[in-house]
Amino acid sequence: MPFSSLVLCRDPESLRVLRRVLDDVGISVEVFTGPDPAVEALAKHKFDAVLIDCDDLHGATDVLKLVRTSSSNKSAIAFAIVNRITSVRDAFSMGANFVLDKPLSMERVARSLRAAQGLIQRERRRYFRQQVKLKAEVLLPGGEPVQAWVSNLSTGGISLSMPQAGPASGSVRVRFSLPGGKQLIDAQGEIAWTGTEGGQVGVRFLQVPAPAQKELDQWLSANLDKHPPTSLFINASREPGKAGR
Repeated sequence: MPFSSLVLCRDPESLRVLRRVLDDVGISVEVFTGPDPAVEALAKHKFDAVLIDCDDLHGATDVLKLVRTSSSNKSAIAFAIVNRITSVRDAFSMGANFVLDKPLSMERVARSLRAAQGLIQRERRRYFRQQVKLKAEVLLPGGEPVQAWVSNLSTGGISLSMPQAGPASGSVRVRFSLPGGKQLIDAQGEIAWTGTEGGQVGVRFLQVPAPAQKELDQWLSANLDKHPPTSLFINASREPGKAGR
């Protein structure tokens, strides 16, 4: 799936530059011209990047601060667009990862967005969950190994379906092999959550041998990369009077 972004800005020239560059680097975008609908979108959707015109839109700096407290978007890569009112230091203190000075130039914005793509990709890998159906062996302290099914997998944890309900907390050991994998992944972890149905459990990895972690990260990256960023989508309904570029 494509990288996604939220743009809070109503300056026509800045929007023209942002749209063009976002299109070129393959990041989809929703444009908002007022803080309230932008805040509503941040509460409902996860974005990879957020670009906010801090100085020429009343209340925009509050939205930038809100990004870092948002449960869905606190890890989004944030760009502060400034016009000599908000300092670079202040922008960083409010949560910006990058600062863009007006007037925006395509070259500078493109350079910053290309740099940001590496950070976005890293965050995607961190939170990416691959749906799978794999057999696993679960060892609880003082108990016999239990056979289970893996339902989804990330670089930091695993979701399991066990034949019966286990403890709601505590340490656990999980062994499984990836499709086409060369080695057994033997991970130490802790129970992070249990489902409403008996036997559903999430495990947070605490220790994975380095070779196994490398294989897991590479396998997840390969699956993530099957869905590369594609073309731009402008939600014209967010910006009255604009039907496209």
